[in-house]
Amino acid sequence: MNKKSKKNTKYTLSSLLANNRFLLVISMIISCVLWIWVAIEQSPEVQRVINDVPVSIIYENSVPEKLGLQIFGKSDFTIDITVTGKKYIVSSLKPEDFSVIANTNNADSSGEKILKITAKAKEENSDFYISSYSDSEIEVFFDRFKEVEIPINVNVETSLTDVVPENHKIGDAVSSVNTLTVSGPTTVVNQIDSLNANIIIDDVLTKTTTKQANIVALSKDNTVVDTSLVDFSENNITVTLPVLKIVTLPTIVEFKNIPSYYANHPISYKIYPSSVTAAVPVDLVDSTKAYVVDTIDFSDIYNKKNTYVINSKESQSIEFLDENISSFSVTIDASAMSSKTITIPKENISIKNDISTMNVSLNIDSGKIVTIVGSEDVLSSITGNDFYIIVDTSEQDITINTKTLKGKVSSPSNKQCWSVGDCDIKVSISEQ
Repeated sequence: MNKKSKKNTKYTLSSLLANNRFLLVISMIISCVLWIWVAIEQSPEVQRVINDVPVSIIYENSVPEKLGLQIFGKSDFTIDITVTGKKYIVSSLKPEDFSVIANTNNADSSGEKILKITAKAKEENSDFYISSYSDSEIEVFFDRFKEVEIPINVNVETSLTDVVPENHKIGDAVSSVNTLTVSGPTTVVNQIDSLNANIIIDDVLTKTTTKQANIVALSKDNTVVDTSLVDFSENNITVTLPVLKIVTLPTIVEFKNIPSYYANHPISYKIYPSSVTAAVPVDLVDSTKAYVVDTIDFSDIYNKKNTYVINSKESQSIEFLDENISSFSVTIDASAMSSKTITIPKENISIKNDISTMNVSLNIDSGKIVTIVGSEDVLSSITGNDFYIIVDTSEQDITINTKTLKGKVSSPSNKQCWSVGDCDIKVSISEQ
């Protein structure tokens, strides 16, 4: 039985060796094994460049960190590393297979510092080595951090002879912010003495215009400071140029605490000068009918010829242009009126708008004596009971030490008269 089995085995192997397909498979396997062996063990060394390998600047526990120095400007650096070794090894290398370190030991003061670079493979491998790398050093700016707030000056540049039409002018330019916080390296921030918001006017302006501004930092000698390493608290700065039309306006006064009768029958007055030259925003020209000299309280109009000298001033919208006019004279002739002293009873005096943090109460034992001005026939029929005094706490500054508050006298029944002088009412203040 064993002999027969051996005979069959020899016959089978012989048959396989005589089979061309079997020999083809065997020869292919042997060829692959030989190719792999040659590629790994016998292939020549090759060179390859690994591009964009990141450079690490180790800051934690470094010399500059201990000295309070920070990196400003460019801090992301890469180099190209050339490696030599077995082809099957170097062909698979990537940037993350290398460690590139910049030495910061010489960064011991402010300024540009040259940092030496060392590069090595993260894992040792005898089948390749670093033959060279593109840069052996990098330049990095170190400095201490500083932050300051600097006012903005608006600077308008133009090649035009006139930037507005005839009988118009440019009002004061308005920047969207008045100051900027500048932060960055101390040596650069210290150079900045002022900030200009520069705008350029290329065309004649016929209406109020807003333009994007270019912020320029200047030193004390007005040279431009490079701000590439600093940050501004706001980068989107605009400048508004109001366009005003020069007009002649009549002068008027306005009144407050007006008796209802005089709201519909204005009291007569005279102003000198009676008109002024002013510059009005072009979009308000049609709605601006007069120049308001001041506001007069009816409580300041006595039964006599009242004269007020009011210094000239500018309103928010109108620019006063008459340099020779420093004041206005306003005359209200109420000499035809009469006056009468009355006592407004205590029960007609009240407090309005209580304060949440304080208790405000009247500190009076009797009524308030006031002087009323009006026509003689009106005054003959009035008494203290026709008038009320309201102390409005919302319109006054009140502290725990306040002893008196201003009161307003009103008369629902008699509309053609008014009180004159101050109406001080004694009060008591306590904390709630």
